[in-house]
Amino acid sequence: MEGEPTGTDPAGVDCRIETVDVHAFEIPTDGPDGREQDGTLEWESTTMVLVRVHAGGRTGLGYTYGDVSVASFVSSKLAPLVRGQAVSSPPAHWHRMGK
Repeated sequence: MEGEPTGTDPAGVDCRIETVDVHAFEIPTDGPDGREQDGTLEWESTTMVLVRVHAGGRTGLGYTYGDVSVASFVSSKLAPLVRGQAVSSPPAHWHRMGK
């Protein structure tokens, strides 16, 4: 929405992060015999961690690849730090999560 200040809804009210959903998905590989390798390791699946952040009727989406423990860490340690915070200050969230 052009001309609208970042982090506010159309009425100009500062949007706050309401919820953070974290999911981990195990995705099977499609290599020969269901396996993939890089010359040093061989694996049969990849884990994708998906994070959705909800605020002001909108949803932000991010993902990475890692062990299911990454999803647990995001859910238990990082999500509580941003819940209730204004969406207009990503650098402040980055700083808060990095402490």
